[in-house]
Amino acid sequence: SAYACSVAQAIDDGLADGPTVVAAGRALTITGGHGHGSFAYEVDGPENVRRAVREQMRAGARAIKVIATGGVLTPGVSADFTAFTFEELQAAADEAHKWNRGIAAHAIGGAGIENAVRAGIDSIEHGSQISVAVARMMKERGTFHVPTISALRGIVDNPDEVAGYAVEKGDQVMSWLRDSFRRAVREGVRFACGTDSGTPFNPHGSAPLEIERMVDWGLTPLKALQSATSNAAELLRVPEIGTIEVGKAGDVVLYDGEPLDEVSLLAAPLLVLKNGDVAGGTLP
Repeated sequence: SAYACSVAQAIDDGLADGPTVVAAGRALTITGGHGHGSFAYEVDGPENVRRAVREQMRAGARAIKVIATGGVLTPGVSADFTAFTFEELQAAADEAHKWNRGIAAHAIGGAGIENAVRAGIDSIEHGSQISVAVARMMKERGTFHVPTISALRGIVDNPDEVAGYAVEKGDQVMSWLRDSFRRAVREGVRFACGTDSGTPFNPHGSAPLEIERMVDWGLTPLKALQSATSNAAELLRVPEIGTIEVGKAGDVVLYDGEPLDEVSLLAAPLLVLKNGDVAGGTLP
C-alpha cells in the first residue's frame, strides 16, 4: 500500500529505525482477482495496467507486483486460475523497466507463470506449477524463483485456525510447489528469498526459517544464502547492498559459527550492522 512506501521513506530519512524497505505500493490484480478488496488494486487492459504502474511510481514505489493467477487465501478463485493476459503483463513489465524498477508476479498456475516469464517479469513469487520447459526459460532469461515455502507452511500447519477452503487449497499447492522447486533446482534457476509475510502464522522476520526450508527441500546452503543476499539485491535493483565489497553499504551479520555448515545459526545472529551501525543481535 501507500503506507509501505511511506514507511520505506521514513526509514530512509532516518525518522524511523528499520531494515531497508523496497516497497511495491499496491499489487495490481484483475477485476475480481486474487487480493481484490484487500492488498491489491483492480485494473484491466494493457493501457490501464500501464497507468496503474505509473500511479504506483507516483506514490513512491521502488518495485511493482502483479497478480498473474488466483491465490490460496481468496475464496471463489482457484489457486491456478490464469488472471492477467500476456499483453497486460507485458505492458506492466515494460513500464516498470522504463522506470528502472523490478517487477514481480504472484503466479501459482502453470499458464500464468509462463505468461509472466514470457512477458519479461523479473521474479515468479510462489511458482507452484513451474514446468521443465518454463524452468529452462527462466534459467535462460535470468528470471528468479521466490518459492515462499513459509506462507504455505503457515496455512497447512494450522488447519484448526485457518479457513477450511484455504487449508484445502494450501495442501494442493504445497504438493505442486515441492515438485516445481525441485525442477527449478535441477535446471539451475536462480532463487530469491521471500516469505510472503502477513499470511497466517507467517510473521515478518522469518527469512532465516525460509532459507532453512529451502535447504531442506534440496537447495545448497550457499545458494540458499545467496537467495537472501546477493540475488535478492540484484532482483530488487539495489546494487549498494547484498555483498560485502569496498564502496558498498556496511550491511553485515555476525554468527557464532559457520551458517553454511549449520543453517539454523541464521536465526541467532550475534551482531547485525546496517550501513556500519549496530542494528541488532545478541551481543551485549
